[in-house]
Amino acid sequence: MSQREKALNLLAKRERFASELQEALGEGNEPVIAQLQRESLQSDLRAAEALCRQRADYGDGYLREKLRERNVEPDLLEDVVRAMPSEAERMAQIPTRGRTDAQMARYFASHGFEEETILAWLERSQ
Repeated sequence: MSQREKALNLLAKRERFASELQEALGEGNEPVIAQLQRESLQSDLRAAEALCRQRADYGDGYLREKLRERNVEPDLLEDVVRAMPSEAERMAQIPTRGRTDAQMARYFASHGFEEETILAWLERSQ
């Protein structure tokens, strides 16, 4: 199986970052990845948007960290995070499942939500 076929198989399963393909294919395969990008078969923008949609129950800090781990360009990273619904909107979509406000505040903090947003949520919930 050629490196291109291997990359296409990986991309067929889900959007992948160029850095993920590089890791899977090994060194020296930059031309393969560049060709896939020219053909719009691989896009860090699409991969970043997919990751953020899948992890919408996490805060901006967590999303930024995950995108940095995947070597997403800083400008692209910020554009994708800014395009997400606000943290407050995302928090409102997370079910409390009978948890206390303190438990929810800890949950939000552990999921990378900003302290200001958590405090505002606590004020609204009382």
